[in-house]
Amino acid sequence: MLISGTLLAQINRGGEPYAFSHPAGKPAEVTMPAVDVQKYIDEDKAESQNSDGIKKPFRFGAELDVNLSQENSGTWSVLPDGSRLWQLQITSEGAKSLNFIFDRFYIPEGGRVFIYTPDREYVAGAFTHQSLNPEHVFSTSLYPGNSVIIECYEPLSATGETDI
Repeated sequence: MLISGTLLAQINRGGEPYAFSHPAGKPAEVTMPAVDVQKYIDEDKAESQNSDGIKKPFRFGAELDVNLSQENSGTWSVLPDGSRLWQLQITSEGAKSLNFIFDRFYIPEGGRVFIYTPDREYVAGAFTHQSLNPEHVFSTSLYPGNSVIIECYEPLSATGETDI
């Protein structure tokens, strides 16, 4: 999910995740390596100046490269009308917040993606086909806490077209 180059955050289109009003079951969960915040603080202090005396910038966060997609992670459910719902919970113990960079992010017309905390206190979305950029990359804002759920609704008319 990590890329280089220009990253654009998309606009929320509003609405509510499907799972908020329909029983969708518990999503599959991926647990990232635990984040040792104190270790990073100690490393930053030790490396605060390079050899020419210039202070290094503060570290924003720990970058964890992954290869998660709708093909190899999460849970697909077929809904009563034939549309589909994909859900994935990502947890990183010790993290203060999470954010994501997707190197593939395509949502067909009628599709909706939401990202929310398990307690449903923080919800971002819907991200729709109107949220896409020409490069089909996507970066998120920060989500508080150490766990989020990514939910993607795919209409029957676009089965198999979503690419996250």
